[in-house]
Amino acid sequence: MLALVTNFYRQSTFQTKWFLALLTFLTLLALIISILIYVITPSDITLIQTAVLTLASILFLRFFYTQSLNLNQTIEAYKTQLDGFEESLEAAVLARTQELQRTNEMLLRDLHIDNTTAIMNKRAFLAKLREAILRFNEDHVPFCIIRFDIDHFQHVNHKYGIQTGDEILAKIAKMTTSSCRLVDVVARVAGDEFAILMHHTTYDEAYVLAEMIRKKIEWAVFLDDHHVTASFGIVEVTSKQDEFTLLHHGVLAVQRAKHHGRNTIARLEKEDLLLPQG
Repeated sequence: MLALVTNFYRQSTFQTKWFLALLTFLTLLALIISILIYVITPSDITLIQTAVLTLASILFLRFFYTQSLNLNQTIEAYKTQLDGFEESLEAAVLARTQELQRTNEMLLRDLHIDNTTAIMNKRAFLAKLREAILRFNEDHVPFCIIRFDIDHFQHVNHKYGIQTGDEILAKIAKMTTSSCRLVDVVARVAGDEFAILMHHTTYDEAYVLAEMIRKKIEWAVFLDDHHVTASFGIVEVTSKQDEFTLLHHGVLAVQRAKHHGRNTIARLEKEDLLLPQG
């Protein structure tokens, strides 16, 4: 019996140990008092009382040990379940957090990336252009905008369909991106219109890039041996202007290229600001 109590005492919690120690102390105290009574007034009745009390104490301790052990096992089972629940909850929260992060990334991507060409859209390009203007206002180092669109692209859509037209735009976007520097910003700013932002670049440097892209587009073979061309306009930024004005100046430069027969490169001139839009 003593071994059982000792073993349970080692496995018990602090509160259970305290309670068990108190009960053991009271039981032993009752036994000692019974023995003292028997010693002082020995009789058969006192002996029987002492024996009954001793047996009752042993049975009580055994019952208490069994019940407490079952209680401890139940508590441990609940703790195991709780630990498992906490782990499952942490895993669920982590998975949900990762899912939300992916969703946010996709939403941000949709806000800044054109789905057809996988390059920046107009919103993102204007933001980059604003940053370039702020940088120019500080260091006064010129930069350039190249804007171009595909000549007679509506005929391509009518002949081959919009899906094929989108595939051609995606290929042109890939050609353009592969031709640019890593620091350059390439975007689709309208249906068949593209723009390139070139930091710390002069007109002559921008012209070299525009000519390279123009030739790539002209020489590229699309469906059914179909070729397309593009008209380019270059705006060199040397004074303070807002992003919308600069983008519009790019349109005017493209119009000049179209007036010169298309499939060419033109620079924005002062007289272009007086040309009718269209």
